[in-house]
Amino acid sequence: MASLIRLGRLTSVESSVINARLGNISPERLIRIKNLLINWLRKSN
Repeated sequence: MASLIRLGRLTSVESSVINARLGNISPERLIRIKNLLINWLRKSN
């Protein structure tokens, strides 16, 4: 099953601000997401 992660506005916050844990993703999926974001950002320039 394909999954969808919407990348909108990114921001940095202190970890103490985040009270909930939304879940885990596999390291492989995280690498794929990062690579997609990198490629998208490169095309935007």
